[in-house]
Amino acid sequence: MFLGVARSHYLINEGLTRFSFFTTALGAVVNVGLNLVLIPQYGGMGAAVASVVSYAASGYLSSFVYPRLFETGLMQSKAFAAPVRYALLFARKRSWL
Repeated sequence: MFLGVARSHYLINEGLTRFSFFTTALGAVVNVGLNLVLIPQYGGMGAAVASVVSYAASGYLSSFVYPRLFETGLMQSKAFAAPVRYALLFARKRSWL
């Protein structure tokens, strides 16, 4: 979610407010659709899953739809992977001691 907020500011600064609107609308549609499907069967857990998936769709996956934002999507992917990369780097250094 935090990366989506940062990307939203980037979109506004780059004059891509129309795309920002469409990604927000995409997130809303995905959230409502998944809530209709998941809440009757899973209750509150279904609502939580629907929220996480809709945040991912609007704040992350939509970066790979518009060619101008593909590089932004790659930067977001690197940010997601950073904790794992640093943990592996730290584990590798510790094994050499």
